[in-house]
Amino acid sequence: MKEKTPEFGGMGCPIWWHHHGSKMSVVAQGLCNDLLLLQGSAAELLIQRHQTSWLLTWKVIQGPKTAVSGTVIFPKEELLAAFGQSYDTPRHSTWLIDRYGGSAAYQGLFFRFQSWLNIPSPGTGHDGDPNISIKLDEKMTMTKAIMDLVYHNR
Repeated sequence: MKEKTPEFGGMGCPIWWHHHGSKMSVVAQGLCNDLLLLQGSAAELLIQRHQTSWLLTWKVIQGPKTAVSGTVIFPKEELLAAFGQSYDTPRHSTWLIDRYGGSAAYQGLFFRFQSWLNIPSPGTGHDGDPNISIKLDEKMTMTKAIMDLVYHNR
């Protein structure tokens, strides 16, 4: 599917993406390349091997006494696609790109426009969303870490 430019908000990012995603970075990798931890000021994402797939668990702190969390299992191809590798969005997920604008999507797993990524779906871009937003860095640090995780897992 062809990429579609989403509506952008006042902060220079898609309206469905939360600006705290720009604070996410790689903070830990497993010694055996079996896990990866991304963390920011208000969120964290843990990626772990799960049988032949990948278990992604996230937590978003929304206030002093409020947080949301979620878990989803990604096949290898979708994990790579979420973090910037080329990808053909499956037919059952093209409606997400038609509606919100994007580069790649898989319903219930991820939604991305260029380097703006949401797991598992687009949100409102405001506090209170149950999804996690991540800005893929220009140096491709996250993408390289994901590729190491997938291809060099022991």
